[in-house]
Amino acid sequence: VVGVAWASLVLARRYPARKGGFLTLGIVVMAAYLFFWKYASWAVSQLQIPFPSFLGGKELSLPLPIGISFFTLQGVAYLVDYWHDEAEYMPLATYLLFKSFFAQLIAGPIVRARQLLPQIERLETPKGEDISAGLGLFTLGLYKKLVVADGLGPFVDAVFAAPHAHGRWTLLQALCGYTVQIWADFSGYTDMGRGAARMLGIRLPENFLSPYLSRTPSEFWRRWHITLSEWMRDYIYAPLALSIGGGSVAQALSAVVVTMGLCGLWHGAQWHFVLW
Repeated sequence: VVGVAWASLVLARRYPARKGGFLTLGIVVMAAYLFFWKYASWAVSQLQIPFPSFLGGKELSLPLPIGISFFTLQGVAYLVDYWHDEAEYMPLATYLLFKSFFAQLIAGPIVRARQLLPQIERLETPKGEDISAGLGLFTLGLYKKLVVADGLGPFVDAVFAAPHAHGRWTLLQALCGYTVQIWADFSGYTDMGRGAARMLGIRLPENFLSPYLSRTPSEFWRRWHITLSEWMRDYIYAPLALSIGGGSVAQALSAVVVTMGLCGLWHGAQWHFVLW
């Protein structure tokens, strides 16, 4: 899929009159790749509800490649940005490094070409302050993950597995504990990734800015998983809102509903994520 995406980039550069078509092909291939591995099993299970004999009634089980969501969203963003002349062309070696940079590959942040490309092109020798700052950030992330998130996990899992067996106070504790757990787990991973990159002289964007101190829901979305929220805003919401510009309030709100619905599906292939 990386080869197809880069080939679409090369063809778009060589034949500018057909730029949009080639880049669209690359985006569709990446989206289809993500759908197959992450959503095909769920889609088959839903089809087997009204059609039990579909695929012989057998369950489709596919192993989910590590980091596929972050990997795909980064690739789509680059092709769209190149389409709009907001990103430069990358030769194959640079593109492979851009796509495979380990620090942000598995759990983000989702890095745009304009953020990472200038840094990987010059690859300066890390300074002492980079190593110390990166090590400090990595250690903080490791503490969040191993001590806070994993420390709360067993208690939260036990209560959520049998909520009827616990009183209201314990349920409230588990709810608050889970709230802290998901923040510490995800922001911890992000801090470790950003810290590892910083020790190599690469600065990745911030992904969490004390989201639980937000004063409004909209502020919360700007401070929780920042790079995903910005990706959804720029590559789904903005095009949808632009395409229905001047329409009714219902049409404008539909762009929000579609965007957040896809955001829910990104978190997991289940209807409760869509409802969330």
